[in-house]
Order: sequence, then C-alpha cells, then structure tokens
Amino acid sequence: MKTTPSKLTWHPYPEEKPTEAGSYLLTIKGPRDSEPWIDDEYSYDPEDNGIFYEYGWERYDGVIAWAQYPAPYKGDGSSSDKLWTPCSDGLPEEGAKCFVTCDDGRTRFVKEDEFVDKDMLFETDLLGWGKIVAWMPFPEPYNGREE
Repeated sequence: MKTTPSKLTWHPYPEEKPTEAGSYLLTIKGPRDSEPWIDDEYSYDPEDNGIFYEYGWERYDGVIAWAQYPAPYKGDGSSSDKLWTPCSDGLPEEGAKCFVTCDDGRTRFVKEDEFVDKDMLFETDLLGWGKIVAWMPFPEPYNGREE
C-alpha cells in the first residue's frame, strides 16, 4: 500500500522521473549563480518524452528536482491529509508563504498563497475563490539532499 509522507518529497531529476501522469512542483536552477527556486504547477506524462509542461510550454532546462503537487485536503483522515493543517487547528505566521486548500462549494483545489493575518486570513480570501479550509507550509527548494 502506497503511503503519503508527512512532507513533500523531492526527487532529483533526471536521475528519477515520475512514473505517472500528473501535476508536479519543480525546483529550477537559475542562470549563473542564482539560488534554485520552486516553480509550480507543471504537468507531466511519461508517454510524452518525459518533459514537464506548463500551459503547453515545455520545461526541460534548469529542472533539478520534482515533487508531487499536493492533493487538496479532504478532511476524511486520508493519508494525503497528513500534509495539511486545518485552519480550525491553527494558522501560520503572518507573511508565511503556503499552499491552501480552497472549497468553492463544488470542489476543492490547491493554490499557492500568503497568509496575511488572522482577520484577513490569506490573499485568496480577498479574491473570492471560496473558503480556505486547510494550509501547509510552502516547501524549500531541493538542495541536493533530503533531510
């Protein structure tokens, strides 16, 4: 039985490639001496030459690692829920970059966001994309080793 870890797991690329089509986060190494950064959300299909895509554009340069894009918080105790903190259980520090699970009444989806404060909550709240039900810290870029 496959279990979901309590944090996102980075996989070095191209040594390891995803085996399933899906959505992924990428750690990208920039030009010259710039620090690696995280670029989200890319699609990948192993049947399509093993290239990551965003909005139809190929992304193969600078990719040094990938991680599975987080599934939305379900609230049913599933293994993927271990990555999330329900908002009712606590909120992140002011200014923290996060992933959030939004519930618009029809579906739940994941967005990158920033926590503003306990009154305004997240920036997404201002856009009216639904109620934010859970959050997780935004991961650090892959640094060549897992801790």
